[in-house]
Amino acid sequence: MRINLIFFLPTFIYGGAGNSIYRLCKNLDKRKYKINVISISKCDYKKNLKVFAKMSLNLIQKKTIFS
Repeated sequence: MRINLIFFLPTFIYGGAGNSIYRLCKNLDKRKYKINVISISKCDYKKNLKVFAKMSLNLIQKKTIFS
């Protein structure tokens, strides 16, 4: 049975939290975890995450509270 992981970041840009989440997704075992990534604005890692994450959503909102 696979564990469902969902990462939510308001802005998934290079550096900081975005870099940490990307490295975590890259190094997790794909047979044990199903990874989903949700971001509000642009996602700089979108092309790279397609290999590791099953679903990558970009919401069209300006504030986290409206998401």
